[in-house]
Amino acid sequence: MTLKKAYKEVIVLRKVHQFNTKETAEILDWSESKVKSKLRQSLIALEKH
Repeated sequence: MTLKKAYKEVIVLRKVHQFNTKETAEILDWSESKVKSKLRQSLIALEKH
């Protein structure tokens, strides 16, 4: 399975580039709550593989 594009983007920005939630939200034009939920979903998806 391939990770969704949104999952990849949030993982790269938060975990690789070390942007905080607010910075990530600004870059992706998302709300901070969306960044948090997508990060959680993406990490769960990674654990399954």
